[in-house]
Amino acid sequence: MTTVDAITSELVAVLHRVTDGRLADLLDVEAENSLRRLGLDSVTTLAYLVAIEDAFGFEWSDDLSDDVLASFDAMARYIDAELGN
Repeated sequence: MTTVDAITSELVAVLHRVTDGRLADLLDVEAENSLRRLGLDSVTTLAYLVAIEDAFGFEWSDDLSDDVLASFDAMARYIDAELGN
């Protein structure tokens, strides 16, 4: 398992925790699932992004590109780079 794969797995686990597993049937990690496509409301999206910061020990950039949130893979690659891997 690569670092990006491990981060992706943790992103999904964090999402399950934040949504109490409500999205389990909708998640296809291999697909280009953006947060928008998952139907998260703004409060849940913010809670998810903060939970990701807490889980990985970093802060999202204020000028974060929408492309970063385009998929779990894109988020995992961004986090991997932020962590210096």
